[in-house]
Amino acid sequence: MELVISVDEIQVLLNLLRDDLIRISYPFLDLPILEAVSEDASYRIKVLLDKKSLDRAYGIIRGAPSHVRGEVPHYRNFVECFIAASIINYSNLEEFKEKLDAYIKLEKGIAFAPDTNIFYHRFLSRIIEELPIEPTIVLVDTVKEEIERAMNDKLKVSQIKAMMEYFWNGELAIHLSNRRNLRSRVATYLAMREFEKLKQNIIEISSEGIYGKNGDEIIVKAIKRFDTKNPVLTVLLTADISLTDIANMEGVEYFLFDVPDEVPSSLTASPFQFRELIFNLAAVYGVIKLNDIIMLGEFGGKMNIEELKLIIADENTGKNLKKHVEICRKVSSLGIER
Repeated sequence: MELVISVDEIQVLLNLLRDDLIRISYPFLDLPILEAVSEDASYRIKVLLDKKSLDRAYGIIRGAPSHVRGEVPHYRNFVECFIAASIINYSNLEEFKEKLDAYIKLEKGIAFAPDTNIFYHRFLSRIIEELPIEPTIVLVDTVKEEIERAMNDKLKVSQIKAMMEYFWNGELAIHLSNRRNLRSRVATYLAMREFEKLKQNIIEISSEGIYGKNGDEIIVKAIKRFDTKNPVLTVLLTADISLTDIANMEGVEYFLFDVPDEVPSSLTASPFQFRELIFNLAAVYGVIKLNDIIMLGEFGGKMNIEELKLIIADENTGKNLKKHVEICRKVSSLGIER
């Protein structure tokens, strides 16, 4: 049976599997991703995917056209899924927090100007909750346009046919027909979800009239113009070292985040973090397998970016899950607050 659920409703499934070993894999390459067990109020995760195992798995589709092989997520996409779920963090996060304390003591007010990659990492929506003040978020129009341009690329019929031919469990590719490709999924389910979370704090600024050799220079100059005209300290946040060179030249305050190269083999996650990770993996990979359940981040008829479709082979499991999800939805509809 098939069942469409939201990110939060992943917890219903996890609760039903509380005493089981949770195994997540990428069915298109028959590639193990991770195992997890419930432990008190958290999940203990054993990471199975590394760069070497991914390289070996690529051998399965060596004969596939390049535009089809390119639909297999890179290892950096895997790292981003963990960062966006806040299970792993920037290596220099503590340094940023120390700098943040110094910014706050200035009593000038703070505006964060995130680069595109910070939206993909979903960093600001997490850090804001920990701050004693509510900062303004400055979004340069070129950053937003870059994300929006990446959101609307779809898989072509020829790609779907080739995926069905070359990938393991290729028949699952039919669910991705006329749906977003890898680049578009990453932009939509990481960056755009972050934008939706932050939009009440965002001020969009124009780069009109600003000229530069490239987009990075335009972004930095737009931030400088905003900083000059407003009584706040505007801080460029980026994980791209090339932007810091331009920021130094333009006299723009910045912080360069250090992105981890790999995911540790052993991790602990809260229930919220683990739900987010499962959603991120399903959305970015398009299709994952959780134990015997196929989870589709992309599927025909998808109406909301927070939705997943489950394909459940076992009838009893499907009926049990559907019953509990419906109970949760009825309780939620009552509008009872803690």
